Amino acid sequence: MAGGFIHVNAEGQVELTTYSATGTALDNTQYVSYDKSRYNTHEISGLTVKVNTDDLGVSTGDIETNRYIVENNPLFYCQSENEISGAVSALNNALKGKIYTPAKIELLQDFGINCGDIITVNGDTVYVMKKNITASGVTLECVGQEYRDKEPTSINSDIIALRGKTNELYRDLEQTRSTITDVEAGLRSEITQTAERLTSEFTAKDSETGEDLKSLISQTAEEIRMEVSRTNSETEETLRSEYQQTAENITLTVENQGKSISSLELRADSITSSVSNV
Repeated sequence: MAGGFIHVNAEGQVELTTYSATGTALDNTQYVSYDKSRYNTHEISGLTVKVNTDDLGVSTGDIETNRYIVENNPLFYCQSENEISGAVSALNNALKGKIYTPAKIELLQDFGINCGDIITVNGDTVYVMKKNITASGVTLECVGQEYRDKEPTSINSDIIALRGKTNELYRDLEQTRSTITDVEAGLRSEITQTAERLTSEFTAKDSETGEDLKSLISQTAEEIRMEVSRTNSETEETLRSEYQQTAENITLTVENQGKSISSLELRADSITSSVSNV
């Protein structure tokens, strides 16, 4: 999280390296070829750290001009925004000012240059990101885009934030979905909106009994439905109550799965109730 990277050195040892200027300057008498881009990278203006693609994340700096996005880095998984904000600021500061020329340089010798070195080639600033040694010589590479893509920098999209809290917002032409999750506490709330329906759902786990708790509200132009349930994860026995309302009637149902069901239906001209044992 300090703007560095891990690599294996010439002795086969794993090192955590940060970029630093070495004062090494190469000119056209010292390399075999120098293939550079037609642009310099633009300075990173801001940083956003996300748990996944739809997570709103924690941001710092100017996130409109040339933002750097980190996604699914387990080093950033934590319990609160306050815990993560310091590390996000530190990484953003480490990324500031890094303007360089993407290039590939082929040499006959390495001149003591290693990954993490900041060198100059014909006056261009080059960050050595990759070094390849072969029998014919040494190749140094520095990669980068003029502006950052809108897509995030992701370590592994399958990693789950086991201790994380996320705030996800997903939108497309058909729906808008907002989900807030606290994995450690076992809490999750979700609101889904389409042109036809608005649904809100909340799930949790009872800290004392370990039972799964769930409440749901679903609304359309024709009806409103509410449901609350409690499920024993070991026996899979579920207690559930449901309220359903339309212009014509209101129905209440209480069910002890596998044992009994009671219901009450109200209409303008009648009231119907029933209790049954399964």
